[in-house]
Amino acid sequence: MVKVYFANIELLEKKECFSYWLEAMHPMRKEKVLRCKQEIDKKRSLLAGILLKIALEKEGLDYETLEFALEDHGRPVLKNIENLYFSLSHAGNYALCCISDQPVGADMESKEKAIFKEEKAERMHTMAKKVLSENEYEEFLRCDETQKACLFLKYWTRKESYSKAFGEGLRMDFSSIDTESMKDVFWSDWLEEDCFVSIYTSQEAGREIEFHRIVDLMNV
Repeated sequence: MVKVYFANIELLEKKECFSYWLEAMHPMRKEKVLRCKQEIDKKRSLLAGILLKIALEKEGLDYETLEFALEDHGRPVLKNIENLYFSLSHAGNYALCCISDQPVGADMESKEKAIFKEEKAERMHTMAKKVLSENEYEEFLRCDETQKACLFLKYWTRKESYSKAFGEGLRMDFSSIDTESMKDVFWSDWLEEDCFVSIYTSQEAGREIEFHRIVDLMNV
């Protein structure tokens, strides 16, 4: 089972709400938020941390007593808690947290990202040739220009979610990940009109996914 918690950063518009939740964060997340230079990045990072807190407490855990650690490649994990995995992502005006009893990876991208814009088509083609597998690139070339952007968005988020599940991130050779041959381990779709999400879990985890949209941070 995978549980997905997501929310819009508009919930953090009020300064007092932002300050309240910042102080409620684990020091590791608080430091990450404060390292962000842009206000929107701070809100996205903080909201991802809030969603993790909500998700863990829904599992019956005491957030205040939990210990986090960074793996070799910088991925945060829970210490001394078995069979509980999480993945965070944010883009545009949204953030999300996936939590599961099996390794999980999630990636969210905004369709407003520059590379997906029509005027950036040449750059997208260059990236596609570099990061897509042979099977994926063949599918990419069959599409018209409008479809190409959507297909590249799907492939990119799937590759990101897969690599994040293993703590590799962008260090993994994306062209070696052929998502066309392992579709059954991904959930991919628009979560909101402007954000596309892919979630990876091992095949044994099945396709059970619960979505929880958080609309009020003061009553969770």
